[in-house]
Amino acid sequence: MQYVYSSSPQIRCSLTTRKIMMHVCIALLPSCVCGCIFFGWGALLTLAIATIAAVLSEVVYRLCSRVPFKTVWQQFDFTSVVTGLLVGMNAYADSKWYAVALSSVFAVVVAKMIFGGTGKNIVNPAIVGRIFGFISF
Repeated sequence: MQYVYSSSPQIRCSLTTRKIMMHVCIALLPSCVCGCIFFGWGALLTLAIATIAAVLSEVVYRLCSRVPFKTVWQQFDFTSVVTGLLVGMNAYADSKWYAVALSSVFAVVVAKMIFGGTGKNIVNPAIVGRIFGFISF
């Protein structure tokens, strides 16, 4: 009997990480809308700040790593958008803007990018951002 060793995933399909993360963003939209309806404009502002901070921190980190902007744009896979949305959804609607922004930056830079980026993190970046915000603020 012959064994074949290969790395994950063993099943291949046309879905990429970018497409999967876009589907996750779409799946999170009803919860975001309900949160904004129940908790008001503060929840929308919190979500926007968390998402923008997460995306900008990933782009700035990659640019500081001397990756050309064109490559950063082509390889953008929406994982930081999902992380920002999850950090924003875990924060209070009336949280201070800087607490939410720093939580998102910490989640992306420390929990995701320092460990190698998408798929190489040892913990969930959004939960690390939540814990950082809880402990710090």
